Amino acid sequence: MARLSVLGISGGVSTPSRTTAVVNALVKAVALRVPADTGLIEITEAAPSLFAGLSRGALGASGEAI
Repeated sequence: MARLSVLGISGGVSTPSRTTAVVNALVKAVALRVPADTGLIEITEAAPSLFAGLSRGALGASGEAI
């Protein structure tokens, strides 16, 4: 069976964020049960990079990495 990729995305805008804590716990719970590569994106941290351009081609390296 192929290894899963599980990406949690939290839209919580406060720090610390209960939403981020819940999303992170869910991602970790999945990884405990099945082999998975996991990650977490917090919109509060990603927004400046993601919204720097109106298209993928206009994104910088940090936005492209996300």
